[in-house]
Amino acid sequence: MKTIITSLLLLVAQFAFSQSRSASWFQKEIGNLVMCKVDYEKYRSFAESDPDRYEEKRDSSYQEYLGQIDKIKRNAEQFLKYIDTAANDPELVEKTLPYIHVNTTLPFDPNAYIISRHDLLRVIKYSLLERDDTMLPERLDDIPIAIKRDRYKPFKPQSIEDITKDRIKTENN
Repeated sequence: MKTIITSLLLLVAQFAFSQSRSASWFQKEIGNLVMCKVDYEKYRSFAESDPDRYEEKRDSSYQEYLGQIDKIKRNAEQFLKYIDTAANDPELVEKTLPYIHVNTTLPFDPNAYIISRHDLLRVIKYSLLERDDTMLPERLDDIPIAIKRDRYKPFKPQSIEDITKDRIKTENN
């Protein structure tokens, strides 16, 4: 009798505690991956200018980044299923996030730093899960698959003439 009950409990526990994950878990893990990538790039650039201050943070953020990549690769089958189903979600085409660290105190072209969640899923699938690369491509230009890059108006630095025209317009009004 004990063996029957134990067998039933093990059978029920197998289904009750299975590794089936929700879409929000996958989204969170992919968001963590990009955050770790951007943090690593940020502290790597900081460490170039002040190694004594940022070297340890750069190394720890690099380890976090590699750990997040390893987590995705260990669950490759589940991530592939999620990516294949999420690729049909039209909302992901419109949602964007930073792919590269950018100093936002200076003017920058967002098309060079921002990627849609849809394109990010395609990059993760291609780079980490199909090609088994050790890391994501560093820049958007390094991505070998076509991604949408014209989400925002092209960046145009202001010239002195532009500034004076704007000043004259505001003074005349």
